[in-house]
Amino acid sequence: MATVFKVTRWVDQHGRKVCAPKPGEAAPSGVRQRTSRRWYFRLAGETKQRIGYTDKAATVAKAAELEKAKVRGELGLVDRHAESKKTPLATHFEAYTADLSAKGCDSEHVYIVRKRLAKLADACGWQFYTDITPSSFTNWRSANATTMAAKTSNDYLSSIRAFIAWAIKHDRMATDPLAHIGKVEQRGNEKRIRRALSDAEITRLLAVAGEYRAVYLTAITTGLRKGELAKLCWSDVHLDAAKPFITVRAAISKNHRTATMFLRGDVAEAMRALRPAAATDTDRVFNRMPGMKRFYGHLKAAGIERTDGQGRSVDFHALRHTFITALSRAGIQPRVAMELARHSDMKLTMRTYTDAGLLGTADAVDALPSWETLKPDENRQAMTGTYDTSRTTFGTTARTTFLSAEPCITLHDAATQEKTNNAENAVPMGVDDASSCKVLNCCEAEKLRPLGIEPRTNRLKVCCSTN
Repeated sequence: MATVFKVTRWVDQHGRKVCAPKPGEAAPSGVRQRTSRRWYFRLAGETKQRIGYTDKAATVAKAAELEKAKVRGELGLVDRHAESKKTPLATHFEAYTADLSAKGCDSEHVYIVRKRLAKLADACGWQFYTDITPSSFTNWRSANATTMAAKTSNDYLSSIRAFIAWAIKHDRMATDPLAHIGKVEQRGNEKRIRRALSDAEITRLLAVAGEYRAVYLTAITTGLRKGELAKLCWSDVHLDAAKPFITVRAAISKNHRTATMFLRGDVAEAMRALRPAAATDTDRVFNRMPGMKRFYGHLKAAGIERTDGQGRSVDFHALRHTFITALSRAGIQPRVAMELARHSDMKLTMRTYTDAGLLGTADAVDALPSWETLKPDENRQAMTGTYDTSRTTFGTTARTTFLSAEPCITLHDAATQEKTNNAENAVPMGVDDASSCKVLNCCEAEKLRPLGIEPRTNRLKVCCSTN
């Protein structure tokens, strides 16, 4: 049951609140008690003091209403998100993107997320978050299946799901209405597949690049993205070091991690020639970056098709694919290639950014031996037993000896000896007599193994000794 009361305070002659006098002491001159005009109440089981009204009956009614709401809330009957449901979805989107910016997300990323959410809400008819339903999203996705790439569709789903997760975390929503919506299969449904440039195409592109040659050369030999190249300052380029390198600051890196990219000698020379004499550390390395039209113009001048016969395209980001593919062609270990690509997943490096068409898979198949040209004796399989210690070499005879501290016998003699021993020491089936078993040491047992056949062990005791 709620308690309704008025608050009494000690105030001075100016009405300012003062401390109450100690028990037994008279109040100072001008200090008096003043009772509040409003009524206050405290719910059962709480210490929090809540403000009511100047009318006692209205305060009692409010306290009773909150008491009932508290009971219903404990039973899960009160909607804690009633206010959020009345808030327009656009307001929630603004709060979400503002939080992304406050957490340090890239401004371009925030812009793309805001644009996707607004477009999705407009196309699906979402005005409040209660309008977000699985059917409305899937209907929109189905209607745009022929014009929208599978990856783009999945990006929209990821954006709205990320917003819903944020809303649930901040107690704006209770559940995720799109939790059971799966992504579209991207493999085989790509609208744009990039390819890496061949060595001849790279040479022709650099020949026609003009003032942008340093940009293309740096992109191909470091794998830096276009946005990262555009934000490089001369303080990031260390050309006087024993091994010149570029520091990719976390502020401009896509994964927000600082990285060091070493420069090849010709790249370092190109950057030295590019730097003006009056350049400062805060100046941009590349004052002008090639736009899409200019890049395509360079491709045309170099005789490089924008789209090949397989539908694979070439754009500026394809230079990053070229860098990673060149690492694989050079025999660089995949883990090192992943580090240079600054990827967190090996699959992304090896599958997405490595162009298998330039890896020389046909040469790898041609390098296999021709088994049909081998002689019959050369086709005989080497021994592969439990110990796997002796193997014959193609083109050699069967009289290959074992390396042993004991006197050696040949494989041919070992097979003959085993047949003789088996006849002399044969034991009838079902007889388990230890005295009938031939006792051999490790070296003798190993010598009796015939070529390509497992030795008989059911009637042998192998006694190992270090003596």
